[in-house]
This record gives sequence, C-alpha cells and structure tokens, in this order.
Amino acid sequence: MTPTNIPRFFWISLSFCMIVATLGLLGIAWQSTSISIEIANAKINLSKAISEVRQIKNELETEQERLMEEKRALNDLLNNLEKVSATSSETEELLKSYLSDKRTPWPTVLEKQRFNQLDHQLLNLEKTLNIK
Repeated sequence: MTPTNIPRFFWISLSFCMIVATLGLLGIAWQSTSISIEIANAKINLSKAISEVRQIKNELETEQERLMEEKRALNDLLNNLEKVSATSSETEELLKSYLSDKRTPWPTVLEKQRFNQLDHQLLNLEKTLNIK
C-alpha cells in the first residue's frame, strides 16, 4: 500500500487523535503545575507555622524563667516576713525593698490574637495537606 492509496478519512482521524492527545498532555501538565504550586505553598505555610511555634516557645521559656525568679523572690519575702516581728514599719520596709529590687517591669502578656492567628494558619495547612 502506498501513501496515496490510504483513504483521506484515515489522515483526518489521525490528525484529530493527535490534537486530542496534545490537549490531554497540556491538561495533565497544567494540573501538575497547580499541584506543585499548592505543595510549595503548603511547605511555605508549614515553615512559617514552625518558626512561629519556635518563637512562642522561646517567649514562654523566658516567661517561665522570669516567673521562677519572681517565685523565689516572693518566697524570700514571705520567709523574711515570717521571721520579723509583726511591726508595721519593718513589714513596710521589707515590702519597699522588695518592690525596689524589681529590675524589670512586668512584660506584656502574649496576646490571644497571636495564638488565634497561629491556629488559623495551622488549620489552613492541615486542610491543604488533607486535600492531597
């Protein structure tokens, strides 16, 4: 069989099949691009959430150390108050010395809004990862 003996319908159907295959491959490539973008976004969100959790952990550790120092100082004050007689002038002096020894002011408490934002980011990340 020579190419001239092949019916025209064969060439038309072959061209149509090639166009459909090309469109199919383009669709697959487009879908894989969007999936990789979603995975990249999930990784970025995960790294943001991890860094935020680490920062909060560090702040909580600092706050715990400050509270432990404050607890020790209050225990010392309580012990001194128990040892001293109940005169108001000595008690007043001990309280004034305790308050004057405070080196740092009370830090601002972490806002609840920050924890809510972190929860929102983690939920979005979980949704993104569960879709896959």
